[in-house]
Amino acid sequence: MTCLNAYLRAIYDESVERGYRFDRGKLGRAFTRLRIPATTGQLAYEWAHLKNKLKSRNSQGYQAIASIRRPLAHPLFVIRAGPVQSWERQSTGAQPDMGLKLPARGRSPSAIR
Repeated sequence: MTCLNAYLRAIYDESVERGYRFDRGKLGRAFTRLRIPATTGQLAYEWAHLKNKLKSRNSQGYQAIASIRRPLAHPLFVIRAGPVQSWERQSTGAQPDMGLKLPARGRSPSAIR
């Protein structure tokens, strides 16, 4: 449950930055040292998927993120080099190449335009 609260806490923080108002009191304890491993390939796959959805459904949302080359992963995830997960359906089996690279040791990833 702590991981879920940590995930929702980051979503809450982002919503505050965007001017939304949610009841923080509904969130439980959010501190955890646990991290969920994910790969650069999976992050690139998810990013491409989001961009494609926005391009067809919300052109304004798409324009807001279109120039971001390396998205910032949720703080609960630790990103390591690797491919798209095997459970993902891919039309050609090709790995998306979004130019995602791991940050230098000791530096956190960031959204780079």
